[in-house]
Amino acid sequence: TQLWLAFVQSGLNSRAVAASTLLPSLAALPLVIALVWRYQQLGAALSLVVAAVLGYVFAWLVARRTTADDAWHSAMNGHVDCQYLPYLAKFVAVSFPLLAMNLFVPFLARVFIVRDVGYQANGIYQAVLALSLQYMAIPLGAITTYSFPRISQLSRLGEINREVNAAFRLGLLATGAGALLMITFRDVLVAVLFSPAFLSGV
Repeated sequence: TQLWLAFVQSGLNSRAVAASTLLPSLAALPLVIALVWRYQQLGAALSLVVAAVLGYVFAWLVARRTTADDAWHSAMNGHVDCQYLPYLAKFVAVSFPLLAMNLFVPFLARVFIVRDVGYQANGIYQAVLALSLQYMAIPLGAITTYSFPRISQLSRLGEINREVNAAFRLGLLATGAGALLMITFRDVLVAVLFSPAFLSGV
């Protein structure tokens, strides 16, 4: 999915970026609720797979439709140019800490859940988490749609820093407010959207 999104973002087409990031989340959000309502815990597990497939398909379709044929062919059949490896190394160095934290924190939470309440409760937690992740993807995707083309057009470090910081502040406000609402009303949300069997996921 990330490969296809890289194709979309390289074109700096805001509408294409929006389509590939927002549409899967908008489609998956009601789907999670419908599958859980119909199939309970099995539906929750199925929704995780369906959401991943939706993200992949949307990203591939948008990338293929918005990437010129010659650019697509060059990328699919080209070879790695060693002169760009230092830039790739810098990109990895910047991205890795965030990716590690993104993977480590949920993993640590699962370790404690399994230790304290067992594997079944961990599965329920992941199902409930899927709903939160689909919600979070909507404001974050909207911010990225605006900020990525904007930042890509800038060349001065000061301007880039200002835009990045503005995007971070907006992202923290949007996701922070959403997280606060979900934590405050977690019992009500789970009771309305899921069945009582999912309350251990709170």
